[in-house]
Amino acid sequence: MDKFKALVVDDEASVCEAVKAILETLNIDVTTTTSSEKGVGILGNHSFDLIISDLKMPKMDGLELYERVKDLAPDSIFMII
Repeated sequence: MDKFKALVVDDEASVCEAVKAILETLNIDVTTTTSSEKGVGILGNHSFDLIISDLKMPKMDGLELYERVKDLAPDSIFMII
């Protein structure tokens, strides 16, 4: 069975690292990015079971990110924090 994979998108690197540390204690493989645009690019090349996104980010907020990726990752759980 493949390891559960999560993508964390938050414009604050410290938040990305904190969420990553918590998820890794649950044996989840975590990828982080501080840019919504990079998050879309990552989703174009990789699949994730869980996507966690900040709501308020510059350029593209969490709701806009959701709208962009729901077709790229329809089976992923999407959480906004």
